[in-house]
Parts: sequence; structure tokens; C-alpha cells
Amino acid sequence: MIRGRILWPLLALVVLLAACATQDAADYAEETAEVGAALILDAEAAAAVIDGIEQAFITAYDAEDAAGIAALFAADGTQAQPLGASLDVAGIEAAYAEQFAAGGDYSLEVMREDMVVADGWIVSWGGYVATVAAEGAEPFEVTGRYGSVNRQEADGTWKIYRHIFNYIVPPPGFGQEM
Repeated sequence: MIRGRILWPLLALVVLLAACATQDAADYAEETAEVGAALILDAEAAAAVIDGIEQAFITAYDAEDAAGIAALFAADGTQAQPLGASLDVAGIEAAYAEQFAAGGDYSLEVMREDMVVADGWIVSWGGYVATVAAEGAEPFEVTGRYGSVNRQEADGTWKIYRHIFNYIVPPPGFGQEM
């Protein structure tokens, strides 16, 4: 009797989990079918996509264009900043707008080390150097590491889905406000 009371709920749980897994796989298949043949599978094409995203990010950063940076992210994209919470797209734009409000000249160099390609996804990582020459202050360099998960959208475009960066050499005064 006790075995029956335990066995039936466990069996029901297994059936429920199997149904959920099948539905998740079906949802993924349906979503990727919308992209269809546009899925990038080879490393050369993926490198071209990432080169474009990185160059657009660099161009927007150098132009102090916070909206341009935010536009590179998927609608549900996020960025995790050092010692901070993950920001949604509106938060990303606000954070860069605040940074650029100090004025001056900004320059970014990105050194991608590697990437991994999967159907509709490209994960890339590497290092960066940001040079900041704020008005009325000595120029300084910020160096660090980044990781980026990029996703192909249903319309075939590529957007940043998740982005994280840290500092090796932080900006002056970083962490002192905590």
C-alpha cells in the first residue's frame, strides 16, 4: 500500500517532466524554424557577425552614443556590470548616458579571444581597453575582460542577449562609493 502511494506520484511526476521537456523542445524548434536557413553554423560567418556587433559597439562608444549601444541589445537583453546588478536595455542606456555626461573623449578597443557557435547563438569573449579623457582630468585607461551571448532574432538580425564585463584596471575611484 505504501509503495502504491509513493510510486503513483513519482510516475505522474516523470510523465509531467517528459511532457514539459517535449514542449520546450517543440517551442525551440518552432522559434528556430522562423529563422530557418538563416541560422549561422560556420565559424567564418559567425566571426563576421561578431565583428559587426563589436564594431557597432565600438563606434557607438567612441561617439558617446548611449542609445546606439542599447540598440545593439535584444529587447530582453541584459548587461552585468562590475559590482552592480544586471541592467535591462533601458538601464544599459541610462548607465552609458551617465558615463558620457562627464564629457571628454572616449575610445574603445576590443580584443576577441574566441567564440563558440551554436544554432542561432554565438558566445564570444576577450579583453578590452577603454581610454577616457574626461574634460578637466588626466586621461586614463580602463582594461578588463568581457563575455557576450549573442542571439539571432526571428527577423534574422543578431543582438546581444547577455553581456558581462569586469575590470583588470578599473577607472579611478572605482568601488570607493561603496
